[in-house]
Amino acid sequence: MSAKSIFHFLIITFVHVQLAFSQEPVVDYNQDSTLRSVGELNGNGSKQGLWKTYNQDGKLVQMGEYVNGLKSGMWLAYDENGNIDIESVYVSGQANGLFKKYYPGKKLEIEGQMKEDERDGLWKEYHENGYLQSYGSYNLGEKTGLWRTYYDNGTVESEMHYVEGKLNGEYKIYSRRGDLVKNASYKNGKLNGLYEEYYESGTLDTKGTYSDDSKTGQWKHFYIDGYVESETYFKDGRPTGKWIYYYPYSVVKKELFFKNGLLDSLYIEYHPNKNKSVIGKYEKDKRTGTWYNYHTNGKLYSFGEYEDDLKQGNWKYFNDRGVLIAEGNFKDNLETGQWFFYHENGQVKSIGTYEEGKESGLWGSFHDNGNLKWEQTYNNGRLIEISNFYTASGDTIKEDGFKNGNGVVKSYFDDGSVEEVKTYKNGLLDGPNKVYSEKGDLLVDGYYEIGLKQGYWKFYHNNGNLESEGQYVNDELNGTWKFYDRRGDLVDTIEY
Repeated sequence: MSAKSIFHFLIITFVHVQLAFSQEPVVDYNQDSTLRSVGELNGNGSKQGLWKTYNQDGKLVQMGEYVNGLKSGMWLAYDENGNIDIESVYVSGQANGLFKKYYPGKKLEIEGQMKEDERDGLWKEYHENGYLQSYGSYNLGEKTGLWRTYYDNGTVESEMHYVEGKLNGEYKIYSRRGDLVKNASYKNGKLNGLYEEYYESGTLDTKGTYSDDSKTGQWKHFYIDGYVESETYFKDGRPTGKWIYYYPYSVVKKELFFKNGLLDSLYIEYHPNKNKSVIGKYEKDKRTGTWYNYHTNGKLYSFGEYEDDLKQGNWKYFNDRGVLIAEGNFKDNLETGQWFFYHENGQVKSIGTYEEGKESGLWGSFHDNGNLKWEQTYNNGRLIEISNFYTASGDTIKEDGFKNGNGVVKSYFDDGSVEEVKTYKNGLLDGPNKVYSEKGDLLVDGYYEIGLKQGYWKFYHNNGNLESEGQYVNDELNGTWKFYDRRGDLVDTIEY
């Protein structure tokens, strides 16, 4: 090769080398023309050197170095306020080495080591106040060995053991005061062996056994004072055998039986005085046959038939002296046909018809001497019209405050004094509701909306002192309710 040819070859080779190592600046934009990223490409078109990425508000979200298109060295991520959020070291495109995450203001939140994009070795998390939150090790992304978590006051919250990322061995949870609140054992990530829960006072709440993540054998629940609340049994995670529930002083509250995980056979409930409250029978988790309900004094309250867990046929109801007070039929758990309600002397108190659980047509109410009290007309459960009111002696009290399902309805005692004042709208209770004693003292003061109790209600003893007060939401007790004795002294407060 001539000297001239050699010279030309060297020139061409030099140019190619220069082009291979040259870096082209790159600016990338979003569709709305806002800046997305800034960096450089090498001669092969791969990302090279420092790159920065921005959000649509133009704020820096991450930056770091590329070598031949692969992340390398320290990379930083930023929060929306421009503070460093994450520091992570990369080698050949994979997270390898130190990893740190921060709370706003450069307070350390998480720290550990990465290996081949997986957590590896010791990792720590911190509460915002600087106290340790969790402490444990990873093996290529899987938790291993002893792990602990901590409350923000520095006390241990939980202790657990891992093997290849699955819980194995003892598992304990503690209260903020350091008292044990849960004690369990795992095997291959599933609950196995003794399981216990404790009240914060330290007394036992629950005790039982797990096998392969399913409850097995006897389980007991306890009241906070140590009395047994329930004794239950499981097989392969399903209820089995006889279950017993207790009142707080060891008196049986309820007895029931399970077969193949379903309620089956005899079912009994008891009043606190040990008298039976409910007697019935289940078949495959559904009530069936004749069911009986009793007053606390042992007298029968009601009886009737269930079929496929629904009330069917004739049901009768009695007061606590054994006197029949109501009877009628059910179809698929809804009142149907003609129903009768009785005074204690056996005289009809009211009579009317139900259709699919709602009052329908003409209803009549009577005094205990058999004389008509008043008549009411219903349509699909809505009160549409009422007659004048008649006293027990036959005197007429003209009704003119209610028409076409709207207005105020008053009912009266036998002597003509006001017993109830109710407001209706479109046939449903809607507005103030007041009930009075025969002496004229207020007994009930509340409010309905579209047929449901709502808002603040007050109930009074017949001596005029407050008996209870609290809120209703959609016909159910809600929030704080206060209860008073006949002298008006507060005796109980219950949260609903």
